[in-house]
Amino acid sequence: MLGQQELGIESLANYGSPLDQHPVDAGRLRQVIEKVTRNAGWSQRKNLKGRALGLAAHRSFLSYVGVVASVTKGSTGFLVDEVWIVLDAGRVINPDRCRAQMEGSIINGMNHVLYGGITHQKGAVEQSNFDGIRLVRMGEHPRRIHVEILSSTLAPGGVGEPGVPPVGPAIANAFFALTGKRVREFPILPHLA
Repeated sequence: MLGQQELGIESLANYGSPLDQHPVDAGRLRQVIEKVTRNAGWSQRKNLKGRALGLAAHRSFLSYVGVVASVTKGSTGFLVDEVWIVLDAGRVINPDRCRAQMEGSIINGMNHVLYGGITHQKGAVEQSNFDGIRLVRMGEHPRRIHVEILSSTLAPGGVGEPGVPPVGPAIANAFFALTGKRVREFPILPHLA
């Protein structure tokens, strides 16, 4: 396995650096927002009958992520039918791994926003493991997940966690656009019944 020096990236290391050395770059955040809305066809799709789009963006681990979620309402309820995600993680060494992380982030984020939550009974947590919680099933997955990784020569950022946080707000914003009902706590589905 090649080290940082052999790859020519020793100057790009940033893990453990103080946050004041890596301030938020509003230009990069704006870039992922503009790119993901363009990819989703935001101006053409945002007012379609029975379908709504929601947008959210996030920065963590020196990476910037924009997400657009499309939500529809059918005879069986609400469905997140399509999701677009744009990642600016600086210099990316393994784009296939980053793409897989972003796809997994969508599903993980959907689990949290649609079904996540811990309940208590008489002061004790009712869920003791993953078998005690509801997860997104195969039929509930978006029919398409679109991932774009922006090319960059900037310092590499993280790709494991940054994709998850904007998924929930994007879905919540799409539900609001579709129903006019603002939901401010998760899981979201019980509030839309």
